Amino acid sequence: MPKPIKLDDLLRAIRKYDKNITFSTQKGKGSHCVLSKKVGNETRSFTLPTTKPEIMSPYQTNLIRLFDLPADIFEKNKKKKKSGQKKSDK
Repeated sequence: MPKPIKLDDLLRAIRKYDKNITFSTQKGKGSHCVLSKKVGNETRSFTLPTTKPEIMSPYQTNLIRLFDLPADIFEKNKKKKKSGQKKSDK
């Protein structure tokens, strides 16, 4: 099960994998955004909440199923944190 991820990181991972998935804030409520993708003759849409700082795993799992994304898409596209230590002043 995927770990919670920030909305910006989630959108970056999706755009990196599939350019045909569009992001819109005009279709949903003010607190939601809509991701959509045209597949054949149908358009698949998914609504995401934007009020919380992180997107929880059930939303990620449903996105993976609906848009046929790889299961580890959100794991391998996380930003790597730099490990550095602050120098203490003497």
